[in-house]
Amino acid sequence: MAKDLYNHAASQGIFGGGCMQHTMPGLQRNPVLIAFALAAMLQGCQAASLTPRPSFDTQQTAAAAKRALQRLNPAGTHLDDAARNMEQAGFQCQPLATAAAGYQLSMLCTVSTINTPSIASASPTPVLWTVALDSVDAHTLSNLHASRSPKDLGE
Repeated sequence: MAKDLYNHAASQGIFGGGCMQHTMPGLQRNPVLIAFALAAMLQGCQAASLTPRPSFDTQQTAAAAKRALQRLNPAGTHLDDAARNMEQAGFQCQPLATAAAGYQLSMLCTVSTINTPSIASASPTPVLWTVALDSVDAHTLSNLHASRSPKDLGE
């Protein structure tokens, strides 16, 4: 395979002169090195094209979380896609045995984290987020409800 990559690169004129000829003469004579270099470049290109996974801010208010999650999962989103979006944001989702009143299907998504306070002497407080994904037709998202424990300050 290394020889094939080398031959392909050579046929495309990659070694035809320029900086490659003067700065990397050993690379031209070693098909294993050229294969490794090409593979490393391809990996770098693939890594650069990856989109970052959405991250859920566990320190926001419930109202801000609901707005952010509704942007991620607008009404009408297929439930499988909504659950996948939530899991990519760090939640664990599962269907409920009994749907919420007025809905055919409900899913519960949760994420728990340790809240590191700004005061070094205070002990960390676990924060549990629960998000309900409800569907009237058992296929698409109809309603999203987010809550956290402990409650927001002032609630």
